[in-house]
Order: sequence, then C-alpha cells, then structure tokens
Amino acid sequence: MPVIVGRVAVLGLTLAALPASAVLICFWYRYQCREAANRKRADQGNHECEVFALGQYEAMEGNRRWKGCTKNPGHLTFIPITEFSMGHLPEAYQIQEVFDLITNISARTVRLRVGYTSLARPKGYVFSEFGGQRTSHTGSGWVRDFEVRNGPCRCRDCDGKNTIYNKWWLLRVYTSCHVVYDTSEAVETEVDLFYDSEASRKSARSIVTMKGIKATYRDEDPSNIQR
Repeated sequence: MPVIVGRVAVLGLTLAALPASAVLICFWYRYQCREAANRKRADQGNHECEVFALGQYEAMEGNRRWKGCTKNPGHLTFIPITEFSMGHLPEAYQIQEVFDLITNISARTVRLRVGYTSLARPKGYVFSEFGGQRTSHTGSGWVRDFEVRNGPCRCRDCDGKNTIYNKWWLLRVYTSCHVVYDTSEAVETEVDLFYDSEASRKSARSIVTMKGIKATYRDEDPSNIQR
C-alpha cells in the first residue's frame, strides 16, 4: 500500500507539474512575441504601420485599442467614411463628381496584413533588423485595377491543388515599399477589402479577404511612381 500510494503521489505531482509548465511556456512565448513587436514598432520611425505580436489582428485590435487610438491625435475633425456626406465638403466642392471620387477611392482602400519580413530589406531600412521573422505588421493600400481570370486560381491556398475555382479575380494593389517590400512578403500578405469601420472589424462576413501572389513593381523614389 505505501508503494502504491507513493506511485499515485508521484503521478499526481507529475500531472500537476505538466499543466503548470505549459502555462509558463505559454506566458514566456507571449512575452517574447510582445517584446519582438515592441522592438519592431520602435524601429518604424515615421512610417505608417501597426505591429502585432501574434498575428491575431482582430483580437489585438480590441475595443480599448480601437477607441484609444492616438495615431492621429490632431485630426479632430476626422470623419468616418460611413458618415461622410456631401455636406462635409467645402461649399465650393459640393459637386457630385467630387463626392463620387472620394467615395470611390475609399471603397478601393484596403488593409494589408503582412505576416513576414523580407531578408532583402536593405540594412538601415525600416524593419530591416527583423528580416526572416514573422512579427506581423499592417498597412494600407489601394486597388488600382482588376481582372477576371479563367483557369486554376493562383493563390497559395489553391496553387498546385485540383481546385474547383476556375474563375478568380486578380487585383493590382499599390502600397508603400515599407509595408510590402518584395514577393517574399507579398505571398505572406492578406488583403482585406471593405474594412471600413468598427462594425466591419467585428463582423468577418462584411470583409472580403484575398491572398497576395507577388510584388510586380517597386520604386522607392516617390517621384518615379507610375500613374
């Protein structure tokens, strides 16, 4: 009986120790991820991006962060696109063509979720110290044009598989080099359309997500951007 009790006690201690170790490892991992995100965030300088520790964008963009955002504290007259109307324009610009242009551009604005940092970023360039890492960052871009393609879908979820998607959409998205630097980052990027409000953030059904395929053009001199 003492031997059996001893075995049960040891077994009980082992079972108790394993969950505790798992919790400690989880906390340690989350701490390391947060520290990596803090270092990457500190490296962005004046470049417009948001850095996330675990790649869990919706979870990280919680209500407190959303409401307490101080990214543009001077924009006291900021107007959400869902509330924008003709009356918000200066009187001289209250023209239907101007209003339609603004709403069209807003509809083509997308969120880019970049899950990898390229090793090719030049030394001293924003995020270059984090090449090869998967500390995620987000930025914005805009859809320049699109095509409807026939044939097997080329996204990484379908590539090489016997996909049933034989008609798909190809979008060309323009963004800044510091957001998506090259193809190694593009293939790890998800593009969210119609991410326009706090309501859309909470409802995944209102957002359309597309996968990056490749970076086709890069020019780090803004004066050379093709129009």
